[in-house]
Amino acid sequence: MTRIAKWSAIFLLSSASAAGGGYGLWQLKPEWVAPLAKRLGQIETQKSDGAVAEQKSAPKNAVGTLDKLRQLYRAQDRAIEGDRNSLADQKRILTELARDIRSMPASDLAAPYNIAILVGYVLSGGNAVVIDDQLSKAAEVIESSALMNGLKAYGKRQSEEALLAFANVQQEKLPPFLAGQFALANASLHMRSDQTQALLYLDEARLQSPRTAVDEAASRWQISILFSKGDASRGLQIASRYLRYFPRSIYAKSAIEKLATAIANDRSAGIAAQLSEFADTLHHTDVSSRQVLFVALARGALTKGNMSVAAVAAREIQTLSGDTSILAQQARLYSAAANAPTQAAAAALKELRQISDVAFEPADLDILNAAKAVAAFVDGKKLESEKSETEAQIAELEATNDRSLKLHGDLADTVARVTKAVSDADRLMTGKQE
Repeated sequence: MTRIAKWSAIFLLSSASAAGGGYGLWQLKPEWVAPLAKRLGQIETQKSDGAVAEQKSAPKNAVGTLDKLRQLYRAQDRAIEGDRNSLADQKRILTELARDIRSMPASDLAAPYNIAILVGYVLSGGNAVVIDDQLSKAAEVIESSALMNGLKAYGKRQSEEALLAFANVQQEKLPPFLAGQFALANASLHMRSDQTQALLYLDEARLQSPRTAVDEAASRWQISILFSKGDASRGLQIASRYLRYFPRSIYAKSAIEKLATAIANDRSAGIAAQLSEFADTLHHTDVSSRQVLFVALARGALTKGNMSVAAVAAREIQTLSGDTSILAQQARLYSAAANAPTQAAAAALKELRQISDVAFEPADLDILNAAKAVAAFVDGKKLESEKSETEAQIAELEATNDRSLKLHGDLADTVARVTKAVSDADRLMTGKQE
């Protein structure tokens, strides 16, 4: 089956809940190192030599390692600002952290600053073998520690064991800069088994680490879950916030394409109205992200036969385009294509035949050609239907006339017979002969 034939056949993403409880705001303990405490907010602080010197509970080498962890977090945040070079920096810093962790004295593993390093390293994608090697040197430390047991299991992708261990972690004892990351890790463990609980953890992650890489990832995951659960209204609320805060993220293009697919697949009665309201919230967001979203949405909705969504997407594309831009041509195409299988097929066909296809991508050429075929087919069927209806009316009229003529003929014969009978009777009564 050709792409056009296949397309023709198919043709015919709030307020965050705090129900799970909150970590609250804690008084920062000296051992947690000042620069990392600001992970809860988005204000970048400069770490002075004096601030480091005040961390008397942490030895010099631990302060240096904690500073590397801070650099890792900053590299993660650069990624959501569009810096692809940050990926190489993250890999380099993780390697440096692994080297520092391997050099930690086993007797020091239970120290709060080292626990922070271990947790931050693993939850940031660090090598589980590094943690396993270190923790195996101090079994007495991890045997009574739900956090360390959970950390080992999480690093080894042992989800059930990690879930059980993390459930016993006293979250209020975690340093604030780890709260969002820990909530995100818990959410990832619940994604398949309990999506409702996962959503609560993702809310917590966003609340604890606003406008950071943790927030960006949590938002992407929430949008996906909410649409899969049929909650398009809240999914679109989170999506609106995502496009406002993270349009330059290196993960944004993929997130937008997935959002478009989720909306295009939604056949609920109110989705078109919800989409219009969603579009109204995007007026102050990045224009290029909106263009990518609505073009992908129009294409996806048309191929899914979701014409009401395609029509809304086409209108939004028109508002984002100039009169002579390729976007304007795409808006015309998607709008006409959405009408191809409707009673407006004739007008849609006329519009489609007037659209220039010079600059169209293959996907749009497929839509143009298939929409023309669909509109012509529907218009032809409409003409045939109208012709058949007219022919049926004519046949009915002719049949009515035939019945009328026959009736008149029969009546005339009867009158003639009666007239003759009366005449004959009259002659008999008067004795007249012909």
